[in-house]
Amino acid sequence: MPHKRDIKSGRFQKSEHSKRTCIDCKNKKEIAKGFCRSCYGKKEYQRLKTLGKYSNGKFNTLTKEEKERRADRNRRNTMLKRSYGISLERYEELEKDQNGLCAICYKRQSHGMTVNLSVDHCHISGEVRGLLCAKCNTAIGMMEDDVCRLNSAITYLNKYV
Repeated sequence: MPHKRDIKSGRFQKSEHSKRTCIDCKNKKEIAKGFCRSCYGKKEYQRLKTLGKYSNGKFNTLTKEEKERRADRNRRNTMLKRSYGISLERYEELEKDQNGLCAICYKRQSHGMTVNLSVDHCHISGEVRGLLCAKCNTAIGMMEDDVCRLNSAITYLNKYV
């Protein structure tokens, strides 16, 4: 039997033949997995609550630590995209290529609270050159990416070594 169209809403209504009896409340309604919509929702809520995956009206399939880790990664990804135009995956790729070491001094980042290597980039073109520790990144920045100035600094240091 075809469905009838409701005059007010213009939507199709299911006929009485498509409705079955709910296992829980015994009402004749549209059935999903043996239960009407409201009973199925209650059963699913109880099931998820016993598993500890439902609180405050929201599904919690992640632990608090996993949520924090995901939020940190999302913040880091957003910052990298906004500042340097690279994704977190690209950053991790660069870090892997450099074995987690600074591209200049070949040491692990150990300066202050920062554990991530800094993204070195050209301030004119925006091109990412590599990852540097905080000290090397600061030194390059103070020398304004000027190769002549860096060579002069090397010559100066070699005089006293």
